[in-house]
Amino acid sequence: MNISYTLIQSARRSISLQMKSDGTFLVRAPKYLSEKKIHEWVQTKESWMKKKSELQSKKTIWKEEDILYYLWEAYHCVLGEIFHMDTENKKAYLKEITASNIEKHLIKLAKEYILERVKKLAEQYNFPAYTTVSITKAKSRWGSCNYRNSLNFSYRLIQYPLEAIDYVIIHELAHTRIKNHSSQFWNLVEQVFPDYKEREKLLRR
Repeated sequence: MNISYTLIQSARRSISLQMKSDGTFLVRAPKYLSEKKIHEWVQTKESWMKKKSELQSKKTIWKEEDILYYLWEAYHCVLGEIFHMDTENKKAYLKEITASNIEKHLIKLAKEYILERVKKLAEQYNFPAYTTVSITKAKSRWGSCNYRNSLNFSYRLIQYPLEAIDYVIIHELAHTRIKNHSSQFWNLVEQVFPDYKEREKLLRR
């Protein structure tokens, strides 16, 4: 692998390596270390760099900690005292730019959008039977509906297109009437979204 990176030396005590959102690598190192020593250290990280580059090329929804995905749009994270989404310039202002803090605010965004959207779609398509709606950290499923008609949605949905979110919501609302995936169930989903198969494909990207 041809190792290429940007080097920043400062009055720090440790050396670090990270991949930026554009796929390039950034090395931060103490001033007292020679470039030769730094390069030798970077070479020991070659396998890690290769793995990160491969993941980047697959365009996974989760990339670096300085990117927040919201409704299929990439927002560059910027330090700010108050959380704010600048939809015009595609910037997300956060007090701390860390994976855990980004997740925290994605959950908040999911609650704000999905809970209201469930209410609207339920009224529009006459699904009044659901009881509660919760946002979870589920990784294995986008949504669920239990026997009490309590709905759950993964906060990760908020990273996907509106068409995909609406599909998952209708899918779970349909389960308030039919608890299985019979042809009757899919006919019900299709009545709302004739293109539901195309919407479902969006969730596989």
